[in-house]
Amino acid sequence: MLEKHLSIVISMFFSLFSALTGSCELPDFELGTYSIENSLRNGQLFEVKFMTYLTGTNGSIPQTCKIKCVDNQWVGPFCTIQSGEGTTFQALLRGCHFPGISKQYLKISYRGKFINNKLSFDVENGETLFASCPPIGRKKLLGQSEIHCFGGRWSHPFPSCLPTATFDSLTDEGSPQLQFYDVSNNLYETPEGQLLVRPGAVVHIDCIFPRKVGVPQWTYTQKDRHYPTGWSMERNERDLNYRISVIYAKYEDTGIFTCATPHGHANSISLVVKDVSCSMAVDVVPPLFVNLSGVHAGQEAFYSCAEGYRLIGEYKATCLQSGNWSSPLPTCEVILCNIPESHDPRVDIRVTGLTLNSEAKFACPHGYKLYPNTTFALCTESGLWTVFPPICKEIICPPLLPPLNGYIEEGITHTVGEKVHFRCSKNYILRGKSVAVCKQSGDWSADTPFCVSTCKKPYDLFGSTSIEPRKARYLAEEKATVTCNNVKITISCRGYNEWQGNISPCLFSSP
Repeated sequence: MLEKHLSIVISMFFSLFSALTGSCELPDFELGTYSIENSLRNGQLFEVKFMTYLTGTNGSIPQTCKIKCVDNQWVGPFCTIQSGEGTTFQALLRGCHFPGISKQYLKISYRGKFINNKLSFDVENGETLFASCPPIGRKKLLGQSEIHCFGGRWSHPFPSCLPTATFDSLTDEGSPQLQFYDVSNNLYETPEGQLLVRPGAVVHIDCIFPRKVGVPQWTYTQKDRHYPTGWSMERNERDLNYRISVIYAKYEDTGIFTCATPHGHANSISLVVKDVSCSMAVDVVPPLFVNLSGVHAGQEAFYSCAEGYRLIGEYKATCLQSGNWSSPLPTCEVILCNIPESHDPRVDIRVTGLTLNSEAKFACPHGYKLYPNTTFALCTESGLWTVFPPICKEIICPPLLPPLNGYIEEGITHTVGEKVHFRCSKNYILRGKSVAVCKQSGDWSADTPFCVSTCKKPYDLFGSTSIEPRKARYLAEEKATVTCNNVKITISCRGYNEWQGNISPCLFSSP
């Protein structure tokens, strides 16, 4: 159909009149260029050529078209086509617009596939849409099943689906349900709403109707064919299922089977006997793999790719009545992840590769840590890494409390490598480490020490000759031995420069 590169006020005719008489005014062109060269006859304009684009199954194609003046009216457009006689002009018939419809149970198929009924799209001239009420036989199609596009018009209005009688309300009112089966499972419900069977199949079609109300009647369009009918012999079916059987189906059994109730309510199934098989256009080779349920109509092909590859196309294809698969053969594409990048230039990223399950490792310089604490990422089937690269945050050690009866000489930042020094107040000494260093792990190399009270060296007592151990300061509760007048006395530091003990031998001189 013509795209809106040019807008021409024209009337569509389906044939070209042989007599070209009269005169037409130059048509209005909104866009594009046109030519009236060699288009005058007896001083009157009889055709206009122009360039435009035709949109079809092969995309938009530049084309030379023209309109002709016939009986004082513009007729066309006529566009160039390639034929055995060279390039000729042919009348271009408009396609049809499918507006999207919302009818309960109704399904529309186009080119062998069901479509979304609610979506609108354009159909080329000569194309056909098929309407059905799947599953076949459960509803009654009211209207035509084939809707053709010709010259911008649909051949019929779109049909509707009518509910059939249900099992809990089976009466002679309403169309009967139809059910079918084949012991060899050679049946295929096509998107066109037909029941496709292979030659040699044994097909049973049951008309669901209460036996106590009456006997339905089977009719069919096949000439010179006869099919057995009667109530099913199965115990749970003989009061409801009035059956017609196609034994060892032949091509001549193709036709329409209709079941009508005594009051004339009917429902039909279109049976097509055809040996349809699909073949692969090319050999399926790794990394692409296929698992076939079969190659006959209705059977399916399931595609997959080797690990590390992504399937491009449909993972499943159905063998259609046309003998073609419902979708082209897919391909396998290597899964690749992009090179990971961080917004933080301090992050060091090293990758083992960009294919599936490849690893990206993250690291920070000394004095920094990853945030969040994610050290690696993996390339996934989606082509994305499992996590985004982290950032680097400077490591800050927490503040330390000064020791009781002491204080801290510390830096400002508490960053990695920074040292703090612990000090004690007068008359106290440090028990523990006097220096702590901020580590890469974010904690300190040592805990806060203790400041404990002390005693100075006791004054030389009268007559004392020695004190052991000899120290500048003694810790609280620490003991010392003093020798006075050849008598050894044990004293204890009570802290705060106070000693405790019996020093009476040191108070008197020896005789």
